[in-house]
Amino acid sequence: MTVAGSGGTGPYTYSIDGTNFGNSGTFSSLAAGSYTVTVKDANGCTTTQPVTIAQPASALTASALATNPSCSSGTGSITVTASGGTGTLSYSKDGTNFQSSNVFSGLAGGSYTITVKDANGCTTTTGATVTVPPAVTTSSTEKNPLCSGQLGSMTVTFSGGTPGYQCSLDNGSFTSCGSPATFNNLSAGSHTVSVRDSQGCLGPNQTKTVTVPTAVNASVMTTPVSSPGATDGSIKITVTGGTAPYTVKLGAVTHNIAASGGSTTFTGLASGGYNVNITDANGCSLGIATQIGTPTVQVSLCSILSSLGTGVSTVFKVTLVKGPLATPLTVSYAMSGTAIFGKDYSLSGIFGKITIPAGQTTATVTITALKNITRTTDRTATMTIINGPGYFVTPPSNTATVIIRH
Repeated sequence: MTVAGSGGTGPYTYSIDGTNFGNSGTFSSLAAGSYTVTVKDANGCTTTQPVTIAQPASALTASALATNPSCSSGTGSITVTASGGTGTLSYSKDGTNFQSSNVFSGLAGGSYTITVKDANGCTTTTGATVTVPPAVTTSSTEKNPLCSGQLGSMTVTFSGGTPGYQCSLDNGSFTSCGSPATFNNLSAGSHTVSVRDSQGCLGPNQTKTVTVPTAVNASVMTTPVSSPGATDGSIKITVTGGTAPYTVKLGAVTHNIAASGGSTTFTGLASGGYNVNITDANGCSLGIATQIGTPTVQVSLCSILSSLGTGVSTVFKVTLVKGPLATPLTVSYAMSGTAIFGKDYSLSGIFGKITIPAGQTTATVTITALKNITRTTDRTATMTIINGPGYFVTPPSNTATVIIRH
């Protein structure tokens, strides 16, 4: 309370208990109640003034409740609930700047002390803490397929935020996922995974590119043997694609090719079919079937005699145009004409086949005219060579005719 003297003779002194006087008319830290203030002037003259200090209806109290942000990028708020005190209340989060609203918004994470002040300047404090969840963090790796035609995968690792995560691949729907989350069967190209927590807070998108190797390819060039039975054929393999180096296997023989576009040659091969297996550095394989051919040789046909009487023989002769060969060559033939086989004539060897021995250039079939009392006119026996594997014949050297006289 504050009391000011007037009248009498100054200066004045003041006492709240009638005994102890002082120069100040202000008395502080007084409890509620009735007081008698004595004022005394310079001449010792006194006067009294009764003063009553009233007690407020109730003490000023306050509590605070923080509302935390859902995501790390958000801000929180604090709502203060206060009661008691006198008159209109005001609020401050720094103890200096007061506002009429009991809500503080846009708050970063941290602890806050809130001061509440009533109309009499009476204050009380309360506190609250705004908690900001950690950010959702993400990282990722990709796994590329080893071979063409295979699919890749992508693994995403994440943490932070509020547990209860969901993942989305390439803008698809979000589904529940745990860390690490692996996405399989990814085709070649770019793929993006999004991760969000239970509050819908997104972490940084993770984008990876799946790279699929090109297929292992090969070109084949064969060199035929020089003659039937020879073993001087070869197979040249040129490999591209896949991942170098390459292993090329033909039977029990293995060759290596260091780089894409490189070649290797297998030599000393006989005619026939071969399977070549190629494997790249990733274990991707390619099988190739190929053939080493036998050169086609030319033959010709003639007869030594052009006509035969009963009991007389001659030969049909088959000749290699170029030779000899390292292996036997069997030539097929057919018979035609007016003469009847077995009645008008006979043939040596196996009917329809002439075999030129290895190292030789000719072979013969003996034709013998038979007695046939029903043969009243000359008849013809014509041999025709039929083209077959490993040889060919061209007209007119493919036929020969013998006349069987009556």
